Amino acid sequence: MATKQFKATWVGIYKARTSSYYGSNSPVRVGGSDGYNSYVGFNYQAIADAIEQSSTPIKAYLYFYVTDPAEVDLGFHKETADRKASGLPYYRYAGKAWRPDSVGWVRYDITSFSDIALGIDTFPEAIHNGWTGIVLYGATGGSYGTAHGVTNNSNHIYIEIEGTWNTPPSSPSITYPTNGMSLDGMETLKGSPATDSEQSQGTLRYQWGIFDGSWHYLPLTQPGTVHINVDFSQYKETSAAKVSLRAFDGELYGPWVYSPPFTINHNKPPGVPSELYPVGGRRIDRTQDQRFSWVHNDDDPQSAYIFRWRLKGETSWNEISRNTPNNYHIIAAGTLPVGEIEWMVQTFDQRGLSSPFSTTALFYSTEATNAPTIIDPVSNEVMADPRPTIQWSSVEQDQFEMMLRLASDSETSIPIWSISQASKVKGYQIGVDLANNTEYSIYLRVRSETGFWSDWDEVTFRTSFTPPNQAEVELYVDDDNGSITVSIRNPDPTDVSVPNVVRNEVYRRVDGTREFLKIANQVAPDSYFVDHTPASGLNYEYMVRSWGDNGTYMDSIPHSGTVTFLHTYLMLASDPESRIRLMYNPSRSIKKAVERTLMKFSGRKDRVAEYGEFEEKDLDLSFTVRSLEDVYKMEALIDARETLLYRDGRGRRHFVSIGSLQINEAGINRYEISFQANKVDYKEGMA
Repeated sequence: MATKQFKATWVGIYKARTSSYYGSNSPVRVGGSDGYNSYVGFNYQAIADAIEQSSTPIKAYLYFYVTDPAEVDLGFHKETADRKASGLPYYRYAGKAWRPDSVGWVRYDITSFSDIALGIDTFPEAIHNGWTGIVLYGATGGSYGTAHGVTNNSNHIYIEIEGTWNTPPSSPSITYPTNGMSLDGMETLKGSPATDSEQSQGTLRYQWGIFDGSWHYLPLTQPGTVHINVDFSQYKETSAAKVSLRAFDGELYGPWVYSPPFTINHNKPPGVPSELYPVGGRRIDRTQDQRFSWVHNDDDPQSAYIFRWRLKGETSWNEISRNTPNNYHIIAAGTLPVGEIEWMVQTFDQRGLSSPFSTTALFYSTEATNAPTIIDPVSNEVMADPRPTIQWSSVEQDQFEMMLRLASDSETSIPIWSISQASKVKGYQIGVDLANNTEYSIYLRVRSETGFWSDWDEVTFRTSFTPPNQAEVELYVDDDNGSITVSIRNPDPTDVSVPNVVRNEVYRRVDGTREFLKIANQVAPDSYFVDHTPASGLNYEYMVRSWGDNGTYMDSIPHSGTVTFLHTYLMLASDPESRIRLMYNPSRSIKKAVERTLMKFSGRKDRVAEYGEFEEKDLDLSFTVRSLEDVYKMEALIDARETLLYRDGRGRRHFVSIGSLQINEAGINRYEISFQANKVDYKEGMA
């Protein structure tokens, strides 16, 4: 007889007094004032298989380690998992009850688990009828006992099944091939037979495996036959070949055994090397180490190579030999001359057989052009222009790249501004406004037709310029028209060094945010700008940038303002003056959707949602208008075929697209209009 042990997979503990879940895993509890019941779950399918596969009637035992002795009643349940819910799970009494005498391991014979009402007389019958686990319990108010549960150590509660099962055969041994042999063609693999406790050697069959870089498994031999004939010409050449062998008793396989390594040798040389790199006229930088690679075409790994190169037109080769399995060769920086280079390679297998030389590969050996020289500004120059033009000298320039950083930033920080342009020009204006009294670094490099970038040239300079006077700003909120007017006064210069203001720019941001958005570009000095686009009830900050006739600027102090309106405004995003106010009988319906895909997967009952970044928002709107002129305005907005700005008294502010408009005449000077506004992406602001 043999035994198999099955450890508990879960323990769920319940209180009979409150009919509620208490805890899990360990310790197992029974009885006490709460009337503890402990449900113990097992891999009941594995237990059922062990019972079914035993050739003799089994015996079953429950083992657990008692820490507090108490009387224990036993039952069985149909729970497949610790459900952790209120209410006691269903179970049946199994006609078993014991009281351990002391602390320590206890073995209960549960073979004769029974339930007369269900017609169950034995533990195998209970398992066969779907009872999956054991219940340990005691009377409410009775003696309290504990034992180790799911502990994942030597105290783990388990069931032991005693029965008779088939055992696998022992390991055979391999007698041929032996270490260091070289095989090719037809050979006989030989071994000594295995043994089996249930049957004779003459009934055992054997399976061989052959390794030539990957495993190949042969069909089972005839009963009692260990040896097998194999044609090794069909396997790859290798010096690391092996064979494996195991026995089969008709039901179970024994363990594999493996031979020492040997060689499969067909005496065939490698094929022509392929997949050469670089090739095809590719340009490489001769001032850098260059890696040449290829594919060795043979079953046997490469053992050596001969590498050749020469300047095209020369008659003799530069030749290098290496004993290495590496399928590449590295030429040190500066070795190759400038010009068109041709190269080839020959490889050798582990037995010294050589391939033919590869076809000739061509590439261009060249190098980057010299770094440019920035000539304006010069190092540490003080610049009076907030957008200076950088000028430089270079040779063989086909493209340039320029970056601007604060001088205090590291060379790995993100540039304030950058430009890369295919051009031979040698002067370019910085594309951002520089701050006054600030030190900057400009970086410049160029690329020639060789395709390689030069080194960087760097110059550090400082700004110092006289800006115009600061504008005086006042805000006027117009709730009736849903707008905010920015009034600008530009004080006259009091010193000849202070420039005159030639124009103003207006910037706006939502209060509490960081970035200002430019909303007006050419506002005359001592004038005003009306913002027809703010959302209702949202506090904004406005700032005016005044530009002097010397190209410098000065920012005003930010001013805050909030407009509150009741009605709805619709206007072209490109022309806020085109607005229409919709006042009467508003009706709104809003629909929002996000990008979503529902997918089905094997083994998952419900669908799985995957979300994207896109979303849709649609507003179904209707209004009453009381003049034909407003109808014409609405039609003009649709006919413009542009993005529109929608604002309403509830603080909504969306850029939308409207594709159709429905107009119903409802009486004299009374029209019902309805349309759907689809929210769209729109980049607001000016360059």
